[in-house]
Amino acid sequence: MNSLELVSKWITSIPDHHSLEAYDIAEKAFIDAIGCILSGSNSDVSRKTRSAIQDCGIGKSTIMGTDLKLASSWAAFANGVSGNAFDYNDCDLISLSHISVVLFPALIAVAEEMSSSAKEILDSYIIGVEIIMKVGEVIGSGLFNQGWHPTPILGALGATAACCRLMKLPPEQTASALSLVTSMIGGYNSQIGAMAKPIHVGLAAKNGVIASKLAATGISASMETLDGKWSLCTLSANVNPANLRDVLLKLGNPLGIVQHGLTMKFYPCCVYLQNTIEGILKLCRNYQIDRTGIIKVVVKIPSYKAEYLPYIVPETISEAMYSTPYCIAAAISKNELTLFDFTPEALKDKEVLSLIPIISMLPYPLKLSEVEGHSEHPDIVEIHLKDGRVLTEKIIYSKGSTQSPGTRNDIIAKFHACIAYSPLNSKKSSEIETKFCDLQSIKDISELTALLSI
Repeated sequence: MNSLELVSKWITSIPDHHSLEAYDIAEKAFIDAIGCILSGSNSDVSRKTRSAIQDCGIGKSTIMGTDLKLASSWAAFANGVSGNAFDYNDCDLISLSHISVVLFPALIAVAEEMSSSAKEILDSYIIGVEIIMKVGEVIGSGLFNQGWHPTPILGALGATAACCRLMKLPPEQTASALSLVTSMIGGYNSQIGAMAKPIHVGLAAKNGVIASKLAATGISASMETLDGKWSLCTLSANVNPANLRDVLLKLGNPLGIVQHGLTMKFYPCCVYLQNTIEGILKLCRNYQIDRTGIIKVVVKIPSYKAEYLPYIVPETISEAMYSTPYCIAAAISKNELTLFDFTPEALKDKEVLSLIPIISMLPYPLKLSEVEGHSEHPDIVEIHLKDGRVLTEKIIYSKGSTQSPGTRNDIIAKFHACIAYSPLNSKKSSEIETKFCDLQSIKDISELTALLSI
C-alpha cells in the first residue's frame, strides 16, 4: 500500500470521536481564524483580490467581511487571502505551514453549499491538520530548505483531505483528489514579505476545494505523486519516500493537533518576531521606559530567523510584517503592536521612523535543520539607556506558543481586536461571540456565516 492509499484509507475510516482536547484546540483555532479573516478583509491585498475575482461566478459561499457570495472555490481563495493578509494567523512549526486560514476557508465554503454543521467542519479540520502535520513532519523542512513555501503545498494537501472528509468521498476518490492537488501546488519563499504571500494561502484553500470536486466527479489520477519516482518526496523535498510511508503508518496515533498543538500569534507579524516583540514590550512595561532615554536596542536571534526578516525601513505593509526594526520601533512608540500599526499612515509615523536607526539585529548561528519543531534557543532583547543601564529580556516561548498557549479568553479578546479593524460593527461582534460559546450546536454553518457578512 503506497502513501496515497494509506492516507485515503485513514481519512475515510477514522470515526469522528476525537478527544475533547482535539476539539477544544480546533474550536480555538476556528475562532482565531475567523477573526484573522475578518480583519484581513479590510486589507489592500484582500480588496484587490476581490476586485479580480468578483465576476468569477455567483455561488452560495460567503466572502467574509463583505456582502459578496461566490462559488466555493473562489470564496475559499478570497477568505484564505484575507486570513493571512496581516500574518496574524496560527501556524505549525513542524510542517512550517499556516494551518487554519487554509483549512477553514476551504471547509466553510464547501459547508455552506452542503449545509454542513460546525461539528462536521471541526472533525474535517482535525483530519486536515493531521495530514499537514504528518506529511510535513517528513517533507516540511526539506521543502523549506529547497526554497519552497510549504503552505501552498502542504496546506493544499490538508485542505483537500479536509474537504474530502466533509464531502464524504470514498477512499478511491479521496486518493485521486490528493493526487490531483499535487498538480496545482507550488510557491517560493521569495514571496515572503510580498503581497503574493497571502495569495499562496488563498490558492492552497482554493486548490483543495477544486481537487476534491474534480475527484468527486470520477476524475482519477496517478497514485505515485506523494512517494513515487517523480513525486513530492523526490522532486520537491529531496527526501526518501520510505520515510513518509513509515510516518503515515502512525496517522492519528496520536493526532498531531494534540501531540504538537498550534502556534497562535498575538502580534500581527511574522512568527519569527513574536518572541522579540514580547520581550521588548515586557521591558517597556516593567521599567516604564521613556523612549527618549533609549540609546540603542539590540536584538539577538537565531540566524535562520534573521534570514526571513530582511527589511529595515519597510516600504509596504507586507514588508513591515517582516521588518524587525519597524515592529520593535512601533511597539516601543505605542507600548503595544496592533493591526493599526500596519496601515499606510502608520508606516509614515515620524516617531516610529526616528527609532528605526537605533535598532540593530545580531543573528547568532543556528540553522533550521538544527531545530526540531520548537526551538529551545531564545531571542534576546537589550535596551541600552542613557543612564547607563542595559535592560535585557530572554524569550524562548512567547504567549501563543504550544508551550505557553493562549486561553480561550485570550483568543476571544484577539477576535474582538480583529473585529475592531474589520468592516463589521461591534453589535455583530457580540452576536458572533455568542455563537462561539456553543459552536458545536450549530447545525448549519450558514447560521454563523450570515453574521460574518456586512
